[in-house]
Amino acid sequence: MEIAKKTMKTSKQRVMLDKPPDGGWGWVAVVAVFIVLFIGRGIPNAVGVYFAVLTDYYQEGAGSISWITSSLSAVSLCTGPFSAALSKRYAHRNVVFVGGLIAGISMVITSFATGVTYIFITFGILTGIGFGLARAPAVSMLGRYFEKRHATANGMAFVGTGCGSFVFAPFTRALINTYGWRGSFIIIGAICLNICVAATLLRPVYLKGDREENDKKYLQRSEKNSTSDRRSTSDELLNHKPASRCSKIARTMNEHFELSLFKNVHFSLIMISSFFFGFGTNIPLIHTVKRALDIGMTENEASLLVSILGFCMMIGGFGQGLLVDLVHMTKGKVFGSAITLYGVFTIIIVFTESFFINAIIMGLLGVFRGTIASLYGPIVREITGRNRFTGGYGLSLLFLGIAQMGGPVMAGYVYDITSNYDVSFYVGGISTIIGGLMVLGHTFFTRCRSSTEKGEQSAYDGDDIADSSELPDKIKSTNRVSNADTVCIEDMDAFSECQSAMCFEKETSI
Repeated sequence: MEIAKKTMKTSKQRVMLDKPPDGGWGWVAVVAVFIVLFIGRGIPNAVGVYFAVLTDYYQEGAGSISWITSSLSAVSLCTGPFSAALSKRYAHRNVVFVGGLIAGISMVITSFATGVTYIFITFGILTGIGFGLARAPAVSMLGRYFEKRHATANGMAFVGTGCGSFVFAPFTRALINTYGWRGSFIIIGAICLNICVAATLLRPVYLKGDREENDKKYLQRSEKNSTSDRRSTSDELLNHKPASRCSKIARTMNEHFELSLFKNVHFSLIMISSFFFGFGTNIPLIHTVKRALDIGMTENEASLLVSILGFCMMIGGFGQGLLVDLVHMTKGKVFGSAITLYGVFTIIIVFTESFFINAIIMGLLGVFRGTIASLYGPIVREITGRNRFTGGYGLSLLFLGIAQMGGPVMAGYVYDITSNYDVSFYVGGISTIIGGLMVLGHTFFTRCRSSTEKGEQSAYDGDDIADSSELPDKIKSTNRVSNADTVCIEDMDAFSECQSAMCFEKETSI
């Protein structure tokens, strides 16, 4: 009896790791995230097939139907901050499991739709919430399992996005042809429940840094609470007014949603660029099928274009991970270049009507989109750090979601006015190019700053001064901070915040 109790006690003990294992069960987690993205991103990426079908069935304008198709992807992204906060409270795999359950049930309910508004609520909103609850916690788990191989693991998992797009576009068309669009929702709803199975594979990882971070936050919160209590007490005595709850609400919001990350200039810049390129990236994805039908392609050819994009997303997603981790290419340059080229080819596709040329361009867009999707998480992680990655990634998805709601809807209404997609693709391409140039400009500027500070550091370390003790205190202080900034920028590919805690950790090791 005593042996059984000791065994149970030992099994309940948490094994605290010094750092992410970079392997082991992490590869099983990669498979689980692959399944989540295969379903949770593959279905929204293939939603262009439903766009054409629902437009013909309900005889509605492209603008009205665009609200349905764009809201599915946008809501799933906007749910990111909330799913991140929930995963901190209730564990990652529990939130992913509930997300898969909501998505599956919502898809089945959509099959009983009586109108466009009904589909907008069940398919666009509820299914989007389900996918959103599943995506952010699942992807953030890779940041806990991997550190050195994070880009490779993330790229392998995000192959699921391209694979899902490649499979679901023709699969959905085949289901619609066989069972009608209502029957297709029931079958795809059952497939969505496999997210619940994948959630069970996301075994928690307990890191020693988590305890240190929690202790640090607890001490900071205790100090702030004691300070605010003293201030509120003095205010009540002097002004005879009850203390405001605004400060407590603000602290709670910051604790759950990591709003203090916006003080980080690098994080804020990535959010702004995310809004610009997010506005244009989904326009080709959602409206390509309808545009292809308008210029004379068959339904199978139009669906095949989306499949080609999805297949090439797998190449881009997996290939960039190998380039970044093995060839050691700069993440910022690869990420910014992929965004910029995506915008350029979004504009070029307007000038083509041949299926062969359209297929080539959609393949290139797929490679660039796969690169963007798989690098986005590692770049956010490098800015926020491991402990704040879940909240930071959720906030970044919010910006993407807001932008991706606006872009396709704008394209739909412009199509209703002009009867073509030329203007919409121009606007989407230009917006995407702006977002890419912002990332490239920021990367170039930060690298130049790093090189300048490295030169100043080498001047201080020259032969003119034999002993650092001869340096004035002010110069030694400047030298120390410059060295820390340089190391921080080099290690984080020009995207780290040099005032962050990660930077000071590196400073102490120099």
